Amino acid sequence: MMFTVVVPLYNKAKSIGMCIESILKQEMGDFELVVVDDGSTDGGADVVKSFDDARVRLVRKENGGVSSARNRGVAEARGEWVAFLDGDDVWNRFHLQTLAELHGKYPEAGVLSTDYAALTTDEGLERILSSTPEGGDDGMVKDYYLRLLKGRRVLCSSSVAVRRDCLMEAGGFDEGLVRGEDMDLWTRLYERFAMAVSGKVTAFYRTVIGDVRATERKGDVRRYDVYHFRPGFGRFSYRSMFQYRVIWRYLKHFLVYGQYKNFMLLFMRHNVYLLQIIRYRILAIKMGIRF
Repeated sequence: MMFTVVVPLYNKAKSIGMCIESILKQEMGDFELVVVDDGSTDGGADVVKSFDDARVRLVRKENGGVSSARNRGVAEARGEWVAFLDGDDVWNRFHLQTLAELHGKYPEAGVLSTDYAALTTDEGLERILSSTPEGGDDGMVKDYYLRLLKGRRVLCSSSVAVRRDCLMEAGGFDEGLVRGEDMDLWTRLYERFAMAVSGKVTAFYRTVIGDVRATERKGDVRRYDVYHFRPGFGRFSYRSMFQYRVIWRYLKHFLVYGQYKNFMLLFMRHNVYLLQIIRYRILAIKMGIRF
């Protein structure tokens, strides 16, 4: 099982070194690393070039966004499987090994993922990355949308690996989106291919205390995945419930943060379908699901 690890890089000079080190320390060594420099201006590419390892390749391109960078990495991939890791995130040294074991147990799956956790500080990072991962059960994902509705973690852009042919068939990341581009791809993959997940925590994404969340930053909602949702109007489905919940939360968010143009654009996009929100909110409450 050969992995290509794709890391999109844009102005992450302070964190890309630790990211690469966590990859090169993997217990499973059958991989290549493709770092796609998406027009960085902070010297991050020089940090990548400082690693003297034949498995590391640096690809440079003009700035086009994270989806463009990831798609370029997939195009450059030589491995059968593509594992993704963001430039400021890290892996436990057993991450690729855990994915390989998951593949051995569920060979029919075209999408694999471990569990993941947040890091708010570098304190104890070496211990976290070297320790044997602990976690719950693994299995096939047959209830993707219900899992999301119940707040259960499924896939993360730094924990997932996808067969390259599945990525190509699904169309890769949508380069027209600036919010939810990863969720958009995960749902397209779920609708086409089998998924398997492990409860072992082997991937860690960094958060900065006091930083503004991505959804609080302004942008045109027409480039958000939520704008392009097509929830059903008639028959009940967990997919529709999940999408209506996301639409509802974005509408409230835009009002709270004074993004009235985005509110109106999203409202007019879904208009009469929003009547379904009342129905799904009632159903969610009865099911014990936070809407």
